[in-house]
Amino acid sequence: MAALPDERFAALLLCADPLATKLDAARRSEVIATALACGRTVAERLIREYGDILPSEMADLLGVKVTKADLPGQRVILSVYKPERKEITLDRCALANIERMIAEHCLTDLLGPFSVVEVSVAHELFHHVEDVGQAIYTRSKIITLWSIGPFQYRSTIPAAGEIAAMACAKTLCGLPFNPLLLEAVLLRANSAEHSDDWLEWLKKMA
Repeated sequence: MAALPDERFAALLLCADPLATKLDAARRSEVIATALACGRTVAERLIREYGDILPSEMADLLGVKVTKADLPGQRVILSVYKPERKEITLDRCALANIERMIAEHCLTDLLGPFSVVEVSVAHELFHHVEDVGQAIYTRSKIITLWSIGPFQYRSTIPAAGEIAAMACAKTLCGLPFNPLLLEAVLLRANSAEHSDDWLEWLKKMA
């Protein structure tokens, strides 16, 4: 699964976005390609500006605080960016579970010199850059959801930001796989059934 191209993982994220039904096949491909390029470009710019340092060190230089806490909600996630506080919060319980699974299944080598914490911080750093740079593709790409005469309701595509953030994290950490695959490991820590379903969906993505 680690050898699958980023486009496959991006398609999975886009498929889960309710707004994706408003896009035809050509526009979906365009969103995926451009969001991936956007994430890689942001990562490359961060590396040029701050050098070969850890994502957590970049966060510190950018004035972004990194904390650990028990995140509320039923959906298990590793991290979240809170723009109003310029803060990345890592879920303490989810982090412990995924680190345990990685150790038990000897997956540490996949991450190279980076920890799950650093990969998660790298992902959220994209959302920080996205928040402070309104001209970025994931904020400027707008689709029309409906129109009545001169009135239109338009929106960004949330999945585009997640696709770009994954590409950013992969580039910043030099990973040989898409970081979204860590979600399968996290799901396995909580439910083998849900993890198997997730992997089956991934296999079906064109």
